[in-house]
Amino acid sequence: MKSNSRISNQHPLNAYILPVSAEIDECCPPPTLSFVESFIAAVRRLISILVNAFMELFQGRQIQRPQQAPNNLTTLPVEILTEVMTHLEWRDVLRVRQACKVVQEVSTTRQIWENLLQEIISRSQIHTKLERPIELYSSKELEHLALQWTTANIGWTSGELLRYRQHRMSDDDVFNFQLVEGGRWLLVANRAGRVTYYDLDEEEMKEKTLIPVQLGIQLEQLDKTSTLMDVDMDVDAHFLTFNLGLCFRRPDVSLLQVWSVRLELDSHGRGTGLKAEILASFPRDPHFLVYSFSLLGKYVAFSVARGVCSSVYVVIIDWARAHSHCEGREDEKLLYPKQLIYPVNDPGRIRLLPGRRLIMTCRSSVCLYDLHFAHATRGNLPDSSPHMHTPYEWFARVGDLNPRSLSKPFHHTESGTIRLIAHSRNTIYGIIIPSIDADARDPENSPQVVTLMNYEVGVGDCYPSLGYNHAMFFRSSYVTTLNYSWPDDLEFKPPTTSRKLSSYNVCCVNGYDMDGLSGRVVFSWPLQEIFVLDMAISSVH
Repeated sequence: MKSNSRISNQHPLNAYILPVSAEIDECCPPPTLSFVESFIAAVRRLISILVNAFMELFQGRQIQRPQQAPNNLTTLPVEILTEVMTHLEWRDVLRVRQACKVVQEVSTTRQIWENLLQEIISRSQIHTKLERPIELYSSKELEHLALQWTTANIGWTSGELLRYRQHRMSDDDVFNFQLVEGGRWLLVANRAGRVTYYDLDEEEMKEKTLIPVQLGIQLEQLDKTSTLMDVDMDVDAHFLTFNLGLCFRRPDVSLLQVWSVRLELDSHGRGTGLKAEILASFPRDPHFLVYSFSLLGKYVAFSVARGVCSSVYVVIIDWARAHSHCEGREDEKLLYPKQLIYPVNDPGRIRLLPGRRLIMTCRSSVCLYDLHFAHATRGNLPDSSPHMHTPYEWFARVGDLNPRSLSKPFHHTESGTIRLIAHSRNTIYGIIIPSIDADARDPENSPQVVTLMNYEVGVGDCYPSLGYNHAMFFRSSYVTTLNYSWPDDLEFKPPTTSRKLSSYNVCCVNGYDMDGLSGRVVFSWPLQEIFVLDMAISSVH
């Protein structure tokens, strides 16, 4: 049983390596503990005492010694020392490794850091997955991940901006970017459909091509073109694999594409890059503007309008069927099967959900739709939404909700629910969607909106980057992080706000994305310049 150490807000990392003796009292089992819990607590107390005694032996403290040289911990077999350290928290492991070379070497043992990483994964409230099987990671890689994931939580609540990297892109027309789950890989798309990627675990950001240019663009067309993208992770694959959806628009032609992207490995099983293979490519009507784009499973969805003042509706397409339909049909390429949703209000952002459902945020409301009831057609897209509305499965009115603020979906492992985050002018909301297999007759299985946090920050018109437990706002020379818990979190913590002074002016931020677990935040300022913030503490002394 591991105790929750008190955490200081000072840096660097060794400020968090607390004396083990400070935790001994916390390890005393209360009378109400079961026998097993009492035994584990007693073992933890014994380990703490051994570690403190060990530190006294090897850090020159004055202790009473018998005349005959005693046996000390370094005379114990490495297996026993390793077993002792597997019961320590990461702060204790970093602290005892400073004692001597013997313990320093033992503290790098793979078993210690694999246990710590597995415990972090098991405590995670949302689905967490490594990019390759854990047995392929070296001890050094496991230690890096365990410390990155653990100390990122400290970085989120700290008032100090830890470090950032700045990179100027080779293209001046970068339009969109996205962090792949895990925070290591950054995807960047330009207006011509070229997609590059960056390995953010490397200190120097190096651009590599993932997908070549898809559309030729003339200079006079530049301000009338766009590229949207979305990532659909394959949670069942042993190695990092995901589908990448791309939506290109040029005044005379527009394309929808789906690519399969997988992790490339070297001879030692280490991930060295990404490789893409096209799965589907088919046209869409270029006369319609696309506002939001989502990919999940075999479906793509996007909200469209004929013009800026036209009504907005949603199109859902089975991308594999559309791709097959377009092969060899020059005159009927736009007549593939599709479904349409006509909402009551213009949608701001849409997300496809498991079980053939779609959620959208509108001005002051959230709507959930069952795609089985969407209007099916093979014809061309209508110029405007007809005087009819698709029935929704669930609707909630939410104050002055920002319609463009919907986060990506998170899978809550304990309850099986899907969770998303949205915000208004001064409130962070959590949206809980039950599993498709949940009993709909049970009132507890109804979708709901919960308040995660009320805040008072001068965000102006700046949109936030929203994560499961953290949000970040950019405003002038400050970066503000909001930290919040869900009502059913195992470790509920009161909401906190942390304002970080930055060394650059971020009032012109054009886009951003974040990965809460790794503590990475990416934003562009302006679009051809990328900044990467690392919230995790990297200095270990």
